[in-house]
Amino acid sequence: MYMDLTDMISGGTEEQQIPEQKLTKEEYAAKKQQEREEVWAEVDSQAQGVFQDGEKLKGFLDFMAECNTQRTPNLLLIYGQHPDFKVVRSYERWREEHRSVKAGEHGITYMISTEYEKDGEMRRGYTIGKGFDISQMSGKPLEERPQRSLTELIGTVLKDQSVRVQIEDDLPDKVQAQYNPRYRTIYIRNGMSEVTTFHALNRELACAALDQHTGTYSRQKVSAQAYCAAYVIAKRYGVDVTGFNLEYIAQRNECGKKDPQELRDFLNDVRQASYSIRNHIERNFGAKEQEYITDEFAIGDPVKIPETKDEKPSEKASGKEKKAKKKYPSVAYELAEKIQEKTDKEVRITVPGHTQRGGSPCAYDRVLATRLGAEASRAILEGDFGCMVGTRNQEIIRVPLSEVAGKLKYVDPKASIIDEAKTIGISFGDE
Repeated sequence: MYMDLTDMISGGTEEQQIPEQKLTKEEYAAKKQQEREEVWAEVDSQAQGVFQDGEKLKGFLDFMAECNTQRTPNLLLIYGQHPDFKVVRSYERWREEHRSVKAGEHGITYMISTEYEKDGEMRRGYTIGKGFDISQMSGKPLEERPQRSLTELIGTVLKDQSVRVQIEDDLPDKVQAQYNPRYRTIYIRNGMSEVTTFHALNRELACAALDQHTGTYSRQKVSAQAYCAAYVIAKRYGVDVTGFNLEYIAQRNECGKKDPQELRDFLNDVRQASYSIRNHIERNFGAKEQEYITDEFAIGDPVKIPETKDEKPSEKASGKEKKAKKKYPSVAYELAEKIQEKTDKEVRITVPGHTQRGGSPCAYDRVLATRLGAEASRAILEGDFGCMVGTRNQEIIRVPLSEVAGKLKYVDPKASIIDEAKTIGISFGDE
């Protein structure tokens, strides 16, 4: 007896599995290019939708306040697909944290940062892939953000800021606070309510974060972005936001009046400024005060071995004696003295070792190197490239390379360090 499997197997004998067509290199590139164009078209569409009215803008800023660190295009993509998602990462990133996708869950369109080699150089780009929210992954949920009082928040914002914050009671009427780019100082009115103080302070910190230090800072160009950034910070930490009016911001950037790229740039400024303040707050809340305890493994003083009369002086010791007998530490000092005698002009000596700060690193050097490396790593994770990390007022900051490359660093002639130098007799050739 012969058996007919036609009705038992789906598709019967007529259905054939068509093997996936292998694409040529050119076809694959064209397919990926089309994919990118479609994604960017969606990003532009979402950016325009955000500015349709005040409620739409409010909805996106609320989402930005809660979502984990993302590039602006990804924020728009995630918001358009799942505005309730809060922590979105690629499948590979979640796997590194030993998490797996729950059964039945599907990823969303997502831009994944990649690194590739071209012309012998490592470069960074992106691919279009799938992103997954923490709610779609196995494992323990993330810890809830602790509630902070307004007093705590204001104190944390003010602590170790990269700009000065100074009380100024003589501000004009209706001016709560204002950032002065010349002096890198925020002048703020004293005696305002805690809520108003918090909002005004964050708005001006956002202005400072958007100052590129090129001498072209314009408050008019960044005030709206700073206003939105202050809203994002307040929303994230549960501070009253009823005093904000986002409708006017939406009207200024109304769809059809501005190019999608301009709208993305606006939102990117908001993201950059709010993330800067947010990272500062999180770092300060997470920082622990240094506690000193008795060192269990203290190192003893070196044992002094008495010299015998028969011992010959070492080459090192004899070298020190010869050096002590010299009139000048080096030939540079001798030349400087002779030039000064003949020209009657001050001559200064530069010691290369002082300039390069050579020698073994101390504890401060090691801590500083660690902080700089950590901030550089954080910038890479956030996709913030083309910048350098440094310190300002003992706070780690990021500075775009465009601000420092090929540019001179000027010193204000009225700076206190200039007056102090003149007090000790240093001449700058202006007197």
